[in-house]
Amino acid sequence: MTEATNVFDLRTLNNDEQQKLKKVIQEGAKEYLELQDRKEGLRDLIKEVADTLNEGIEDKALKIKPSLINAMIRVQVKSDLEQKKTKVAEIEDGLTSVGLS
Repeated sequence: MTEATNVFDLRTLNNDEQQKLKKVIQEGAKEYLELQDRKEGLRDLIKEVADTLNEGIEDKALKIKPSLINAMIRVQVKSDLEQKKTKVAEIEDGLTSVGLS
C-alpha cells in the first residue's frame, strides 16, 4: 500500500492555475454558506409549520412531526424527478423514432 501524499508537495501550480483554484474555492465557499443558510431557513420554516399545525393537539399520535414534513418534501422532489426522467425518455424515444437520435 502506498503512503498518502500531499499533492501540493509534488506539484507547483502556475499563476493561472492558482487563480482558477482560488476562484473556485472562494465561489464554492460562498455557495456552500448560502446553501447552509437556506437549509437552516427551511428547517426553521418546517418546524414553525409543524408547531402551528399541532397547536391545541394533545394526543402525540395526532401531531405532525417536522421529520414527516421533511419526508413528504423528499418524496415530492423524487416524484418530480421521476416525472422528468419519464418525459426525457419520451422525448428521446420520439427523436429516435424520426431518426434524429
